[in-house]
Amino acid sequence: MALSEVLIHTDGVFFRYRTAQHDLFRALNLEITRGEIVGILGESGSGKTTLLKLLAGLEQPTDGIIVRNCSTKGSFVFQAPVLLDWLNVRQNVLFPTNHSDAAVSEVSEALREVELQSDGDKYPRELSGGMRSRVQLARALYRRPEVLFLDEAFSALDEKLRHQLNMLLKRLRERYEFAAVMISHSVHEAVYLSDRILLLKKGDDGSTDVSEVIEGLSFSRRSRDVWDTPEFGGQVALIRQRMLDS
Repeated sequence: MALSEVLIHTDGVFFRYRTAQHDLFRALNLEITRGEIVGILGESGSGKTTLLKLLAGLEQPTDGIIVRNCSTKGSFVFQAPVLLDWLNVRQNVLFPTNHSDAAVSEVSEALREVELQSDGDKYPRELSGGMRSRVQLARALYRRPEVLFLDEAFSALDEKLRHQLNMLLKRLRERYEFAAVMISHSVHEAVYLSDRILLLKKGDDGSTDVSEVIEGLSFSRRSRDVWDTPEFGGQVALIRQRMLDS
């Protein structure tokens, strides 16, 4: 992988909350490269969201260096869609940027990409959960992210909608070649979407290690038909076992 394709690089990163007695992360070394999807799995309290915020620049390391060869502004997609109730869909995507003709045109394109082209004048109260999640994706797409950060972005949806948005994310990645770093509590979802998976392990002293990096997953650029294959089921079972063993 050429250095020019590395979008985020961490070098010996430590992180500790001010009120904590121990570091959460110690000597963390990671790279996020253009066009890949990196999944993060781990038990509750293992620091998944903190790691995502460190990579996105929403938290700062206690020590060490994080180099970002890209802008991460506006590219965080939360579990609960953060929309302003008094703005319609189009205005939520635009907020807080300018309302020039060019910007409005780009918003319309982003809404088409997430299949909300006819819903720009609706308000959040008129949207289903799946539509609200699509607005979040449209808002990130409008900002042309090189890296998208997803904090359990689809976990509140029913299974059918979740799979639909999983496939939408794949299509958008193929089109725009952004990288994505995503937290999921679903091993099935992580295997389906990720090129690599980071397994986080919480130690007895409260610190967290990246206990394993699972490389070479082959499903992220394939379609829904992989779900029922023995290959896919075997990979899901293997990672579940590794999580239990870690």
